[in-house]
Amino acid sequence: YGSDPEVAALAGRIALRHGDYAWADSLLRDAAAASGSDPALDYLVAVASYVQGDSGGAERLASALPVQGFAEAEEAKRFLVMLKVLEAGQADGALVEEGDVEAGSRLRFPATMVKARGLAEAGETKEALELYEGLLAASPAFVPAAEASAALYVDVLDDAERARKPALQAREARPDDPRVAALLGRVLYKEGEIPYATRLLSEAVQQVPDDAMSRYYLGRCYQESGKSVQAKAMLEKAISLAPDAEWVDAARTVLAEIGE
Repeated sequence: YGSDPEVAALAGRIALRHGDYAWADSLLRDAAAASGSDPALDYLVAVASYVQGDSGGAERLASALPVQGFAEAEEAKRFLVMLKVLEAGQADGALVEEGDVEAGSRLRFPATMVKARGLAEAGETKEALELYEGLLAASPAFVPAAEASAALYVDVLDDAERARKPALQAREARPDDPRVAALLGRVLYKEGEIPYATRLLSEAVQQVPDDAMSRYYLGRCYQESGKSVQAKAMLEKAISLAPDAEWVDAARTVLAEIGE
């Protein structure tokens, strides 16, 4: 496309519609940089960024868009609302309209994530996993689906083996994310890789001190390593932070064993 931003923008739109997300991201970024202020292009860059796994960058771009004045303005508002709902850990199926999750839709990825989270919260784990894995098949770089599927495998299905690949994928893409460190730490604990799990869970707790689940699993790692004093302190703190969590009975059992 040479240096013509209009050609790059057109090629980027076509690549985005046909699922060549990495190429679309590159083309649209080049076009937006060369075009200056163009909210329609900036919105497409936000979409491509999200599909490539940069949810934070996508939200920043979408938040900076004007609320009107370009053809995709209403769709861009819905895109931003979906991203904010997902970031807040919520699921609102009313946000998803017919056609949003279809291939070629610019809202496909956030809309499918919202739909999958709703299914997961309703206990329809298999159906949610199918949606997450469909997104990963379309865009292997889409970290939100990798993280979500790994969490379902390890925390709901207790299948650390199936959780390992997407959890490692998420860690590779987001090496500084404490939530991802905690997730991979839980997976590795359940697979018996205690030293590596201890390091990751310690990292998560240092960055998010009130992460009760990570404190619980870190306490279990200390227990497995024969560090009873550290295990006791970590488990007691975990219980104080989340006294109604599903792992509390197991934590109390370990504490009783340490006290014997």
